[in-house]
Amino acid sequence: MSYRSKFNDMQNGVAFQQHATYEEERIALQFRQSFFEHQRLPFMNVQSRRIH
Repeated sequence: MSYRSKFNDMQNGVAFQQHATYEEERIALQFRQSFFEHQRLPFMNVQSRRIH
């Protein structure tokens, strides 16, 4: 294996890792948003009860 092909594999690996990370971040963000949409009212009720 030549140095150049090894370097290209490294670059491709890094690019793939970054792409996977962005994809996971996007999915996690969507999940978090939908989760908070469902949880918003009970969560705010709990908070207001705690404050008063």
